[in-house]
Amino acid sequence: YNCSDPATRIRDINSVVASVDSTIIPGSPEDMALSWLLNDDTATNACGGGNKIRQRYALAVFYYSTTGSQWANHATNIWLTPADECTWALVKCSGDMVTELQMGTYIS
Repeated sequence: YNCSDPATRIRDINSVVASVDSTIIPGSPEDMALSWLLNDDTATNACGGGNKIRQRYALAVFYYSTTGSQWANHATNIWLTPADECTWALVKCSGDMVTELQMGTYIS
């Protein structure tokens, strides 16, 4: 992977996401998650490994699918940040792999 080239980064992320979600409908949670990865989460690239992209994409899809911006305690400040997703509030990991979401009353 050539992570210093923005065009290569976009190609790599699109390729990894396509391996998980081959058809993305415009305006869907999947589309919003892919857009977030490509345009806002600019530190994530394929040099961190395909699993990192898949994991961040899945969490972003979950966030958008459950209207994360309306979660109790304003989860926008604790999710979809440049920080490693294992440090996001309510996300539990083993090593660098997400194993659990402890949402409790965050989804209202």
